[in-house]
Amino acid sequence: MDLLGEYGKNSSRFVLMNRSFPSIFGRRMDRRIFWLRASYWTGAIAVVVAALQMIIPGLSPFQGKADSPDSLYMAGSLLLGWSLLLIWGGRRPKERRGVLLLTLCPVLTAWVAAEIYAVVFTGLSFTARLPFWILQGGLSLLFTFTYFQARRIYPKWWSQRA
Repeated sequence: MDLLGEYGKNSSRFVLMNRSFPSIFGRRMDRRIFWLRASYWTGAIAVVVAALQMIIPGLSPFQGKADSPDSLYMAGSLLLGWSLLLIWGGRRPKERRGVLLLTLCPVLTAWVAAEIYAVVFTGLSFTARLPFWILQGGLSLLFTFTYFQARRIYPKWWSQRA
């Protein structure tokens, strides 16, 4: 079986699909793996910053009012756990690419819904929440892009399962 598939070694399609980016560890890395790892680490950093803003109340310049500080501490601890999940996914990004989809659909969607609720029902200003919406939109685009790029690594994912 030809490992290159339908594309020969000198094919321009093969060259484009296997471009590599430099790695901080001195090895070359496939561009899809690079974007997967960048997505995981960007998401983990964003989640840690959000968790720290919940756990340490004076840290956020956009802090709203909470019903109870206990709810912020619980949400912050859950976010710290989710950041560890993203770091875990970044260790083997091809095999754990589904973590990006899980982060995109329930987590980011619920975060956006909570922000909309805060603006509409609690009286927080729209401009105070705008930086968060820009961050959430950027993360959503990044996660969607890299998830579909990762699907090209294993186009037939069901045949790769053990």
